[in-house]
Amino acid sequence: MLTEESCPSEQRYLMLAARLNSRSFDEARASAIEWCTKHPDRVSEPNVAALEALRKTELSNQVAAFVTFSCYADIPSGRVYSAVFDCSLPQEMNSTSAELLFGIFWHRLPTNGLEHGHHQLAVFSFPAGFPPLLQRLPLCDGAMVDTGQRLGLCDAENWGAISASRAEPNYALKRTVRDEVSG
Repeated sequence: MLTEESCPSEQRYLMLAARLNSRSFDEARASAIEWCTKHPDRVSEPNVAALEALRKTELSNQVAAFVTFSCYADIPSGRVYSAVFDCSLPQEMNSTSAELLFGIFWHRLPTNGLEHGHHQLAVFSFPAGFPPLLQRLPLCDGAMVDTGQRLGLCDAENWGAISASRAEPNYALKRTVRDEVSG
């Protein structure tokens, strides 16, 4: 298990690559429910609640599903992020309240969090509404088209360190090495 506390503050952000539209989310939900039905022995007790949440969740202007890139740490459901920023323009940030409801691992297993080092789907609640910056992410309709747009979710207190780090030369190389070591 890799905790957030063990990560340097400049690496404590979740990178988002795309939003799922309703059809894509419904397909991911159906796939996960089907897989869990066929493999009930693989749905551990902590993930039963995530499966029930998945069955009940509908996307709205306050609930959204995202494709995430390599997660920086193990993130439990209930984790609330307070800022969203553009990874290519890290000085651009919106305040938000984004609560992780659950993850979906490999379009199969609903989980009560996100696992470090993996790409997965993450479903968030935005009780104060969807921040404008998140509108920049492409909507995923079936197969994801990678536009190169990346947004990050973090705590406002870490945003300054993240922004300064992303502005450094060779930032991408340092991030890749970190991901290989932690993954």
